[in-house]
Amino acid sequence: MRKIISLISAILIISTLSQAGETFVVEKPEGGAPWTSLEANNKSENFQFVIVADRTGGCRNGVFDQAMDKINLLQPEFVVSIGDLIQGYAKEATKLKEQHAEIDRMIAKLEMPFFYIPGNHDIVDELHEEEYRKRYGKTYYHFLYHRTLFLCLNTEESPQGVEHGYFSPEQIAYVRKVLADHQEVRWTFVFMHKPVFCSYQHGGHAGWDQIEEALQGRSYTVFAGHNHDYTWEEKDGNDYITLATTGGRNALRGDAFGEFDHLVWVTMTDDGPRIVNLMLDGIREKKIRTRQETNFIYSLEDGRIVEIKPLFTDSVFVDHLETRLQIANPSPQKIRIEGSITAETPWMVMPTDFDFEIPGNTTQAIPITLKSDVSYGVGAIAKPTLKFSWEIAWAEDEGQQPYTFKGNRNLGITRKQVCPRLTNEVVVDGKLDDWTALPYTLEGPWQITPKQLYPEEATKPYLGWNDLLGRFGTAFDDEYLYIAVEAIDDHLLIDSTRMWHWHDGTEIWLDARPNPSREQPHGENRCAWQAVIMANPPTEPGSREIERTYYSLPPMPQGTKVICARTETGHITEVKIPLALLSEKQEQPWQGFNLNIAINDFDYARKDSRNGLHHSWQPDWNGEKAFAGEGYFTKP
Repeated sequence: MRKIISLISAILIISTLSQAGETFVVEKPEGGAPWTSLEANNKSENFQFVIVADRTGGCRNGVFDQAMDKINLLQPEFVVSIGDLIQGYAKEATKLKEQHAEIDRMIAKLEMPFFYIPGNHDIVDELHEEEYRKRYGKTYYHFLYHRTLFLCLNTEESPQGVEHGYFSPEQIAYVRKVLADHQEVRWTFVFMHKPVFCSYQHGGHAGWDQIEEALQGRSYTVFAGHNHDYTWEEKDGNDYITLATTGGRNALRGDAFGEFDHLVWVTMTDDGPRIVNLMLDGIREKKIRTRQETNFIYSLEDGRIVEIKPLFTDSVFVDHLETRLQIANPSPQKIRIEGSITAETPWMVMPTDFDFEIPGNTTQAIPITLKSDVSYGVGAIAKPTLKFSWEIAWAEDEGQQPYTFKGNRNLGITRKQVCPRLTNEVVVDGKLDDWTALPYTLEGPWQITPKQLYPEEATKPYLGWNDLLGRFGTAFDDEYLYIAVEAIDDHLLIDSTRMWHWHDGTEIWLDARPNPSREQPHGENRCAWQAVIMANPPTEPGSREIERTYYSLPPMPQGTKVICARTETGHITEVKIPLALLSEKQEQPWQGFNLNIAINDFDYARKDSRNGLHHSWQPDWNGEKAFAGEGYFTKP
C-alpha cells in the first residue's frame, strides 16, 4: 500500500510540473526533500543579453576578439554594442573598409544577433558615415523583445564645434514618436556612445534633456561608453551606467578608477533588469564605482581637493603677504599629503615643506607667509610667484596598497580689476566710438605661445606690436556685460573651411561661478565653469557680419550678441552677455567674474597649416602658468 501511495504521489508531482510547464521530473521522498523548491527560474518572459564596451580609441589587440569567444560560452540571447568598434580616422575608403572587415570578422563568430550603434571613431566624417550607412543602414533605430523596448541612439550628429555628443532634432522627434507608440512596454533600455547625461558633458545642449523628458513616467535604464572608465549613478530610480572598455585604451588600474575590460550581463525579469559586470578575474555588481566615488577620484587626480587663497593686493608695491593652502578630504578614508612650496625671487616663503594626514570627511589648512627684502611692483598681469607641488596617497580600503596622485599649482600676486558701470550707451556693432576706454593691453611676448602641430614647419616668431597686439575693455549696465577687443594684426588669414581656432580670431573666456570656485586656477574641471566665445573676422573687408563664431558648451544664453569686424589694422570683436547668466551661476545678484582674452594669429596661407601664435592677456587658463585668482573682476 505504501508503494502505491508513493507512486501516486510521484505521478501527481510529475503531473503538476507538466501542467506548470516546468522541467523537473523527480520522485518526492517522504518527509523532507533534498531541494529548496521545484519551481525553476525559467520564466518564458525573462531573457538575458550582453553589452560590449569600447574596442577602440587606442585598441589593445586580441581583447575584443577573445570577448566574442567568451560571449559564445555564455550564450546570451543577443548582444548590443555602445560604439567605437573601429579605429576610424581613415583618409582613404580602402583603409576604412579594411577596418570594418576586421571587426565584422570578429563579430561573425557570434552565435546570436549583434546590434550596432555608432561611436565617434565609427562616424568621424562624411566618408565614415557613408560607409557606416552602407553597411548597417541606420545610425539610430529601435527594436522590441519580450515587451521590452530597446532604443539605439546616435550621439555623433554633432555640428562643428560640439565635441560632447549631439542629437539632431530629427532624431529627438523619432525618439519621442517611438516612446509615444510604445507606452505599454514593461521596460525601456537606451544605448548611446557618449554619456551626454553627465553634467560635465552638457547633456542639455546635446538635446538629451528633451529625450530624458520624454522618458519620464516609464521604467528605463541608460548605457553609454566613450570615457573608458566605468561609472554607475541613479537618477529618479533609473540606472545610468557608463561602461569601461572591451579592448579600448585603458590603464586597467582597477575598480576604484573604473578601469577594466568587461562585458555587461543583463537579465530582464518581472521586477526589472539585473545587471552584473563579467570580467576576466570575476563578477562585479553594477555599483562597482558610483558617481560620488568617480567624482572623488577625479578630484584627487586633478587636484580639486587642494584650494589656495589667491594673493590679491590693492597696493602698488608689496613686501609681505599671507595666504593659506587648504586640503579637503570628502572620502571616509584618510589621505596623506606631502609636498613643497617654492617661491620666485625675491620672495622667501614659509613653510617650504609639508607632510601630514587628513582623516576622512575633514579639512585642514596651512598658513603661508611671503616676505621680501625689496618691494615688489604689482601690475595688472601677474606671473606665477609661488608653486605648490604635492603627492596624495589614498587607499580604497584600509590595509590596501595606497594609490598616489601628484599635482602642482601656481599662485601669483595680482589685483582685483573693477568692471565699470556704463555712463553712456554702447551699441554692439563692431565699432569702438562709443567706448570711453580699452584699458587692458595684451602687452608682453611672454604671454605668446605657438599653436604648432606640424614641427616640420617653422613657426613665425613674434615680430612686435604691428604683428600681433591687443587691447580690451569691460563694462556693464542693468542687463548686460559688455566686452570689446581690438586686435592689431599685420596680415589677416581668414578661411571659412578651417576650424575656428585654426585661423585669425579672438577668444573670450568667462568664468561666472561663485567664490571660492572661480578664485582657483581655471585649468581644472573646466567643463564645469567655462563659457568661451570664439569670434573670427569676415573674409571680406568692411563686413561686420559674423561668418564663424563658436560658442563653447554650455551654450551662451538667449540675448548674447557677438560682432566681429575687420579693420585696416586687424579686427574688432564686441560682445554683450546677459547678466542673468552670472547671477544664475552665482545663485545671487552677480558680484563679479573672471575673464581672459586671447588673440589667434595665423600668417601661413597653406590650407593645412596649423602654425600660429596665441596671445593671451593672463596666462592661458589651460596652460602650465595658470594661477589662482587671475583675471578677477568685481563690481564697483
